[in-house]
Amino acid sequence: MASIHPIRSGGLLAILAIAPTLAQAQEWVVHEGAGEIYVSTSGKSGLSVLLDGRDTGQVTPVKLSGVPAGEHLVQVRSGCLGASATVQVRADQIARAELDPNQAPGSVSLTVQPPLDQVTVKLDGELVRDAQLAVIEPVACGEHHLVVVTAGYTPHEQVLQVEPFATTTLTVELEQLFFGTLVISTEPLQARVALDGERVSDGPITLEDVPAGGHTLQVKADGYVTSETTVDVLPEHINRVDVTLEPRGSSTNYVASQPVPTEPTEPKPIAGRVVLDLGTTLAGLALGALAYQRYLVGEEAYDRYLRVPNNQAANEIWDDEVRPARLQALAAGVGGGLMLGLGGALWATTDFSREGVQVAVSGRW
Repeated sequence: MASIHPIRSGGLLAILAIAPTLAQAQEWVVHEGAGEIYVSTSGKSGLSVLLDGRDTGQVTPVKLSGVPAGEHLVQVRSGCLGASATVQVRADQIARAELDPNQAPGSVSLTVQPPLDQVTVKLDGELVRDAQLAVIEPVACGEHHLVVVTAGYTPHEQVLQVEPFATTTLTVELEQLFFGTLVISTEPLQARVALDGERVSDGPITLEDVPAGGHTLQVKADGYVTSETTVDVLPEHINRVDVTLEPRGSSTNYVASQPVPTEPTEPKPIAGRVVLDLGTTLAGLALGALAYQRYLVGEEAYDRYLRVPNNQAANEIWDDEVRPARLQALAAGVGGGLMLGLGGALWATTDFSREGVQVAVSGRW
C-alpha cells in the first residue's frame, strides 16, 4: 500500500495552492502588451484624434500603434464637430473605431460667490437650475449667453464659449446691492413720474428699496415742460427730490444773455511797444548773423589745423582759433534763438486798433 510522506504531501499541497495564481499570471502575460487602433470617420476626414482625453497629434483616418491592451476612449473633433467611442484593445491585434461625427456637446461647471441659498441660472434665456452650484450638461458647442440672478445682488451677464467634450469651469462673483429711500415731490401734483424709464406714480411718492447709485428721474405733465434729471440715491439714506415744472411758453424758461458793456481802452503810444518788439527781433537776427560769421571763421581755421604737419603748430591753431570761434558761434546762436523767440512772443501779444486816423497799440504782457 502506497503512503504519502509528509514532506512530499506538503509540497503537493503548496503546488495546488499556487496553481490558480500561476494560471492568472499566465493569462495576464498572454493579454499584456500593446495593440493598435484604426480610427476612421464617415463623411469627413481630417478630424483630430484624442486617446483617453489626450491629443495624439494625428488626424483621421489613422492607425494608432503601441496602444496598451485594455479599454480606451477614442475621440475625434474638428471645431464643434466630434464623436467618441470606447474600444477594447488586445495585444498584437487591431481594434477599429468607426465614428460618425456630429455636433458634439460640452458642459459648464458654475460656482457662485459669495455662497447663496437661492441662485437662478439661465442659459440662452432658458432656466437651468436654482442652486448655488450648477453643472450644466449637455451644452451645445459654441457661444452662449449666461445670466445669474439672485435677490439683493446685481445680475451677472456674460458670453461664454463651450468646447466639445470639455467642461467649461466658471466662477461668478456677484456684487451686493445697497438700497436707499427716494422721496419725490412734484408741482403740479398730478405730474407723471417715471424712474429709469418705468412709470412709478402720478404725483408725489416715496419709493423704498431703491438701489443705491444714479437713476434717471422724469417728471411730465400736460401743458408743462418735461423735466429729466439724474438723481443719486445714497444707501441707507432718505433722499428727497423736489421737482417744479414750468408752464410751456413761460418767460422763466428762457433767460436771454445780455452783452456786458466794456470800457473803451485808451490808445497807448505806438512808439514804445513797437520799438520793444522790433528791437528784440533785430537783436535776435544780429546774433544769428554773428553766430554764422564765427562759424565760418572756425571752419577756415579748422581747415588750416588739418593741413599743418607740425603738431605743436596745429595745437596752437586749435586752442587759439578753432575752439574760441566755435564757442562764440554757439553762444551767439543760442542768444539769437532766445531773442527771436522773445520777439515772436512780443509780436503775438501786441494788439493793434484804429480809431479814425489814430492807431492804438497795446500789449497783453
